Amino acid sequence: MAAPLSGIEIRGDRLKDEDEGTALESAGRRDGRGRGFFATRDFAPGAVVAEFSEPLVVVPFGVAAAQTCNHCLDPRRPAKACTGCRAVAYCGSRCQRAHWTAVHKLECRVLKKALEMSREAEEEKEKEEQKKGDESDSTALTRTTPSTLRIVPAPVRALLQILLQWPAVKDTVAGLEGNVAGFRARPDLWKDFEVQASAACALAGWPATDASLAIAVEAMCKIHTNSFDRSDVDVAYTGTFLDAHLAMANHSCVPNAVVSFAGRKAFLRAEQAIRAGDEVTISYIDYTKPKSVRQRGLDLYHFTCDCARCADDLDVYQVCRASPLVALNAFSFVPNVAVLRNPPLDRKGLPVTSAQIDQIYDDCRPEQPVPPSGRLASLRRAWALCRPLVRARRWAVEPLAHVFQQAIVYYSEQHNFAHALAVECFVALRSDPYKYVAPFAQWRLKGLLLIAKTITNTAIDPTPSSSPSALQAALAPLADGALYEAILLMVLRYGPMGHSDEWELLDTAREMLQDVRSVPDRDLISAALHHWIQDPTEPAAARFFRDNILPPVERLADLAVDILKADLEPQSIEAA
Repeated sequence: MAAPLSGIEIRGDRLKDEDEGTALESAGRRDGRGRGFFATRDFAPGAVVAEFSEPLVVVPFGVAAAQTCNHCLDPRRPAKACTGCRAVAYCGSRCQRAHWTAVHKLECRVLKKALEMSREAEEEKEKEEQKKGDESDSTALTRTTPSTLRIVPAPVRALLQILLQWPAVKDTVAGLEGNVAGFRARPDLWKDFEVQASAACALAGWPATDASLAIAVEAMCKIHTNSFDRSDVDVAYTGTFLDAHLAMANHSCVPNAVVSFAGRKAFLRAEQAIRAGDEVTISYIDYTKPKSVRQRGLDLYHFTCDCARCADDLDVYQVCRASPLVALNAFSFVPNVAVLRNPPLDRKGLPVTSAQIDQIYDDCRPEQPVPPSGRLASLRRAWALCRPLVRARRWAVEPLAHVFQQAIVYYSEQHNFAHALAVECFVALRSDPYKYVAPFAQWRLKGLLLIAKTITNTAIDPTPSSSPSALQAALAPLADGALYEAILLMVLRYGPMGHSDEWELLDTAREMLQDVRSVPDRDLISAALHHWIQDPTEPAAARFFRDNILPPVERLADLAVDILKADLEPQSIEAA
């Protein structure tokens, strides 16, 4: 199978899977990693390594299938349901025709049948419950919500598309890793796969035989092993993306590349410098979490990571210190790169061990959703649990880093934008740069854009007069819009390196920049910022940034921990 771009090649063979009849024993590589991408030329940080625009499967999740265009997948475009099945939607006739040709002509009638069966089952259930006389308002709501009757689960739909196209795609599917034996060893998952595969076979019109079910279950294993979650709440993305080439990329918790999505495309970009002959690796999970959490996240991939972060159990500060990307932060909101090499941690007290961090993480349960009504109580509990990390000033270590994000959400929900802004600035300076060392990393750019949006909210809804004078003083310099505009310029400069030119976040930044530049009497500030963004290293430009742009962010960041202590520690609870 040829790589889709000349700068990389695929080396190695598939790993052997005893439960998979089509597998080949790995012959090309003896390190147990199977196939992988290897660079045939050099790539600079932020450069495109490969682009993938012909995925085997790409489908939105859940109700999004009936609300988002199923072809271009652009959530910003209003979409109307397919008149044939009512299960999918399109933004216009062009996308509808393209998707019809690609796959929907095969699935439309099948999806309609599936939803009719679902509706009939719901109606039958309603009749049975009425007979029992045990109806409740909550079950009635679930029954009568139209969206619940228009959903074919994304994994089932992905498998259905593969089965409906089987003659054309079976060779491609056969070439994918499946980890069938590993999934079979998980009875709970295996049973779910069998149920989903059985449903997909029935809908696709496949015979109800053991052979058909075995093919379908194996395909389901491959979908789960090789698919990417293309969800991104910041731009309302949702769905699963499966490309047979992209699936070749191996994992590392210190990856040198990153995958991003725009519409039906996936981009593989260099995050670090990649030399000819290097393996190109990505991370399948959030690599900033503790080792034990990462291992749980990799469990479904059925391998043990042996990267440097895992082998030596390095934390985010240790990885940052050794990163070749530190120097690039000279153009960022952490221009003093020495602080990334030697962070101001508290090394005088007792060290926080990995075992302690694991326990804190498990006790905090950061993956558990928290409703707005319980946000403050959850924050206070998590802050108390993270006290050893607070004392050690290990702001970037999870789950403390997650607490800061939840605090931003809480303050924004309360319309306390001044406090939200202080915590956002703190995260941008004291947490995210250690977690994501590349200044063009998507998470860092999202954090900067959030600061710009919150600056607007503080102007509309300024901090109450009862707020500490230090906070009011820190907000005052924001009135001229210089920081706001500088952030947008930095996001626009780095965005294509961190994601692509097609990143929706850049459209938002452009609109915001156009708005601020339309404000009267800002010509001098905009001219100075234009000069700065053209050559940030030029002495006058660097001095302008250091003297006018950076100080407000630093002053707000300096207030964040005291704000959080006042709101989350026992004295604040007693005052409430």
